[in-house]
Amino acid sequence: MSGTSSFGVDILDTAETIFYRPGDTTRMGLEVELTGLSPEQVAKEVQSKLGGRIEESFDITKTNITGHDAQGLPIYGTMKTPIFVLKGSKIGDLVLKPDYNQITDSFDAEEAKKSVVTEIVTTPIRMAEVEKLQETLTHLKSKGAIGTTPQVAVATQVNVEWMGGGENQGNWKPADLVNLMRSYTRPEHRAQIDPHLQVPANRAPYLELFSKGFMKKLLDPSYKPTFRQFYDDYIYRQSLEHRGVKDAWTMPVEEARKKLISMGDEAIVPQVVKQNPIRISSLLMHLFPKDHMSKLYDASGWAKARPLIEFREWNNDFTCVPQAKQALGLVEGAKRYGYYDHDKLLASISTMDQKAIQDLRESVNRSGRNGKSVFRYYLGDPKTVDRSDYQEQSKSYKVGNIGFLPYGEHGQAPVKIPGESVVFHRRPMHRFSVEGKYNPGLINHNISQAMENKYVEALFWQKYAPGTMPETKSLGSFEESRKPQQLVERLNRDYPKGWVLKGAWDLGSEKDIITEKTDIVGELKKYDPVAFEKRRQQLLKKYQGYGDVAPEYLQSELKKDPGYKGWRLSKLLEDPELVMVQKKVPIRREFRVEVVSGKVLGGGSTVDRFKYMYEIGADGLKMKDYRAPSAEDFKKVEAFAQKAVNRLPPELRGMPYGMDIAILENGKMAMIESNPGGNS
Repeated sequence: MSGTSSFGVDILDTAETIFYRPGDTTRMGLEVELTGLSPEQVAKEVQSKLGGRIEESFDITKTNITGHDAQGLPIYGTMKTPIFVLKGSKIGDLVLKPDYNQITDSFDAEEAKKSVVTEIVTTPIRMAEVEKLQETLTHLKSKGAIGTTPQVAVATQVNVEWMGGGENQGNWKPADLVNLMRSYTRPEHRAQIDPHLQVPANRAPYLELFSKGFMKKLLDPSYKPTFRQFYDDYIYRQSLEHRGVKDAWTMPVEEARKKLISMGDEAIVPQVVKQNPIRISSLLMHLFPKDHMSKLYDASGWAKARPLIEFREWNNDFTCVPQAKQALGLVEGAKRYGYYDHDKLLASISTMDQKAIQDLRESVNRSGRNGKSVFRYYLGDPKTVDRSDYQEQSKSYKVGNIGFLPYGEHGQAPVKIPGESVVFHRRPMHRFSVEGKYNPGLINHNISQAMENKYVEALFWQKYAPGTMPETKSLGSFEESRKPQQLVERLNRDYPKGWVLKGAWDLGSEKDIITEKTDIVGELKKYDPVAFEKRRQQLLKKYQGYGDVAPEYLQSELKKDPGYKGWRLSKLLEDPELVMVQKKVPIRREFRVEVVSGKVLGGGSTVDRFKYMYEIGADGLKMKDYRAPSAEDFKKVEAFAQKAVNRLPPELRGMPYGMDIAILENGKMAMIESNPGGNS
């Protein structure tokens, strides 16, 4: 997979893809800052996309402090600021105005106008309107608008209305607010957010985390404040700490209030009231509008009482839908899961092992926005890796990341790999455990799953591409099917050049197949049902507690028992309707041919089916004895596979296949298996 839209499987991805509830009706106010176009130009371009009428007016913007009133509140200088209001647009009224950022005593109005930032401010809107705004932002970019750069400190901010904007105030819980802030500031989560957002250094001073004392409180699981206590800790004690008061967190709260209020204008600490990645001062003012600090913030213009949480950290890349979903998802995640650890939670929800999630994120972060990363997952419990084919195959595939999914379970919601990602699902049910942007294994997955029954697979190809596979019949169609000696005689008569017996649900037979050369009667005589079953139960008991053991692994262990072939034959003959007989074909060489979206992949993807046995030294084979097929052989099998796929109806061509195509001794070709879906 290759990541292009974001940087990994992190808390923001999860907020957007899992926590966010499609159809969420929570309202949001969006603020999008940009340069390159004046407020008037932006107003006209936005109108061209969203309609409405433009009304020009003026606002009085506060500048530097010029004095104080009788109550000690500051008096500010002012300047006249032109603003444009787009009335009656498709998403409601919008304000388009210059933004001069923070006002200080050294504020120079004329200088500020030279580097003005244009800000688009919506009224509270819902997700449907956010999607319409997205089209407008794309249009503005095409007209020369400039977003965040290392030289331009502008942002996209999402103001999420908290708990219905106060309509359900009785249902508000302090824990929901505290847990939201925990989820956004927890160190492990910040280590995921920072690489994802890549905020440039010029914006960092406006996005400082909270004070050390407040963070200590916030990240303590035993911290369960009331709203009043939270207001005092956040506003009073944190502000005092920023102002250098050493006993800010130990003095009585009444003393803390008096001490901060006595500081006058110095009581306003930007890192508390506004300059945070997540701003809650407006919400706290809404909860306690009569508090002295709420009034001071309001009078200064630093904040207004509003029932909202402001997420301030996103760069302006002229997108707004992902940011809105992430903001809503973060709020929902805190309500639903409380004080959570992202990686542990995602592992629980998806059933993907936690280390795989972390490795995958690190790999995507390393490869960068346009990089590529390969991830392979195995079925089973990671504790059994040294007893499975994991080690051998991982050497052969040389993949960068290995993960595990349980054989018989699936998740509640999938890990969604970001960017231009492709996921081949080994089991269709694991669409609830992992997904990419593209999921070829899920195309007609119900049909490909049915075709895991090898007899169904044979009938499929007999119907749509007759002659592609060797002649196939059900063992149940032979009246001698339950009489071993008579059955062998009948098969030898009907198939004088040889036959192959396969269970409809067989897997991983490799070269261990049952043919006319197999001593069926002799193997059945060697088979001791009691001893073999005891051995099988010992294996199951040995790995009890490791989760489901993948059947491929259990089978590889059972093959070591001398009674294995007799046991397998007895199981086949017990239910002949689930066994098929194929006319044996003389195979000279066998190839694995990959087919995706109706096309043979080619380009080196076709491989010698059994080369890996030389590579890993199976059955004593050595790589020095290996003889590679010719280039012409590769071309022939790829052309044969493509011709077979082309004979399918268009609606059935999209399924991926890992076909086993054989070149026969006479030069002809045959499909041995098609291996539909991602289970190749």
